[in-house]
Amino acid sequence: MGAIAYGPIIIMMFIVFVIEVRMKTKLKATDWVCVLLFFNYTIISTLYYVLKPFNGKFLTTHFLVILVLPFLILSIIRLYYYSKDFNAVKFKYNLIILFLIAEVFICLGQFATYTFGIGLPISEEYGAFFAITGTFTNPNDLACVVLLIAYLFIGIEANFTLWKKRLIWGSALLLLLLTGSRSALILGFLFFIFSRGYNLKNIIYVGMVCLLLAFSYNYFSTASDGVLGRVISRVDSIYLVLTGGLSKDGSMSIRLDSYFHFFENFDSLRIGSGEIGNYFMFAKGAEFNPALMFQNPHSIIVELGYWIGWFGLFLFSIAFIYLSKFSNRKISVLILSMVSTVISSSVLGNLIFFLFFTLTFFDTKKQSISIHNSKSKLGK
Repeated sequence: MGAIAYGPIIIMMFIVFVIEVRMKTKLKATDWVCVLLFFNYTIISTLYYVLKPFNGKFLTTHFLVILVLPFLILSIIRLYYYSKDFNAVKFKYNLIILFLIAEVFICLGQFATYTFGIGLPISEEYGAFFAITGTFTNPNDLACVVLLIAYLFIGIEANFTLWKKRLIWGSALLLLLLTGSRSALILGFLFFIFSRGYNLKNIIYVGMVCLLLAFSYNYFSTASDGVLGRVISRVDSIYLVLTGGLSKDGSMSIRLDSYFHFFENFDSLRIGSGEIGNYFMFAKGAEFNPALMFQNPHSIIVELGYWIGWFGLFLFSIAFIYLSKFSNRKISVLILSMVSTVISSSVLGNLIFFLFFTLTFFDTKKQSISIHNSKSKLGK
């Protein structure tokens, strides 16, 4: 099954490479530097993975993400800056709307299964918690991607009508509520608020949204079980954290302790553990439950540091820092890069995450294609 599922994607990577070699319009040196930086990360992480494959299996989504990443970067750069007929805004919107509609349909089907006993399959691992996961295993994995989509849509929403904006934001809000990720809900709400601007119309609009959410919460607040009960308990915990600090929530406080432990023991990382999901060699001195945070560290920075050590983490970080040259929102996209990965327990095997994660960096105008066009005109 793995060969059937992943084989075509691996073949497509090599097709992309062959097409690139044969293309008449070559990438600029600065663009090739970006691609090669990701190839450097792929080389070192592939070496680590081959020596100790995840769960003893070579053909996994973890390995697929490692192999695909530089080809994904190459393809996006080629489409965005070297393809005359490519419409980046339309491409992003179609990708966003297709993903959101599909996930809303599946999540509502899972909600129906919990509520009425008839609907779409639910996650076996998280079914006892009334978790809505969509096409993912963990609800936080879906919430993480939805948060990236919210950030991505902010950069293009000025191009669309009001009903399309409401459709996107309404779908994103529904998914964030159903998944119950507190971090994603807070960050998604902040993205929405700050992207509205500060004129009177937007202030009234945001106020109406807040009143609608408050009314909905008050109406459903008596629910104590099922999916709605889970959502209400998550919203209640957000209030407790905002009023009493992170210590009021065990999950958030453990994550924060884990991040402090990582940076305090950064000098001991060296070459890393070399095995995905097994970072217990770094648990010495930890004053929190190691069974959770040293298997799934809830941060790509922490996990890469534990897995492939200083050098591998440096290669990954420098590649994405360089990628920010394509962004008009450099500071915010780098902050999003770090914050978005603390939502999911681990994103290393989440190909959909890396697709939207990478796209958040690309919002500059098509400068490269115009440069190449000007050069061809001068040649004539």
